[in-house]
Amino acid sequence: MKKTMIEHDRVSLEPLIFSSENIILEPVNLSELNDFHEYSMCSKLYEHLEFPPFQTIEETRIYLKKLIDRSKSPLAQYWFVRAKEYDKVIGSFGIHNLEVSRGSVEIGYGISPYYWGNGYFNEAAKLVIEHIFNDLDLHRVVARTSISNKASIRGLDKLGFLTEGVMRDYYRGTDGQWFDAVLMAKLNGDR
Repeated sequence: MKKTMIEHDRVSLEPLIFSSENIILEPVNLSELNDFHEYSMCSKLYEHLEFPPFQTIEETRIYLKKLIDRSKSPLAQYWFVRAKEYDKVIGSFGIHNLEVSRGSVEIGYGISPYYWGNGYFNEAAKLVIEHIFNDLDLHRVVARTSISNKASIRGLDKLGFLTEGVMRDYYRGTDGQWFDAVLMAKLNGDR
């Protein structure tokens, strides 16, 4: 049974909870602000991002509130990645830029550097991709990442994403320098 709500040719993303062996994906909320802030201050997380680490809990709260507000729209949904072993939020994963007429959606993600290399990204991505293809019945999932973010590219590659191109000078770093993004995608039929 599909978990989507089709209204006027629109897919409505719902704040569902997903679980696998090691993680729980739960809708973003302010009650997990402290865990979110803990890794949002880590400079290593921002090596390939366009903005600097958060310095104060208020900066983190403002950003988290944006994710919560975006999740209220029918075109986006963001989840926390909770590691069951630690009962701790160690990342976030989102669906955004939903284009129903194209059957396409983009994913975005961030896992705390303190937990890299433990398979959490892969597990979260599989849950979200399964939801996109099986529940939302979409055709295409897109991801963009910095061309220098080899770990992200490798992770997407392992999930069956194919590189479709390079977006020149797509991101602008905190130092004002431009850098390229890799555009990768996976089709429902690629599974």
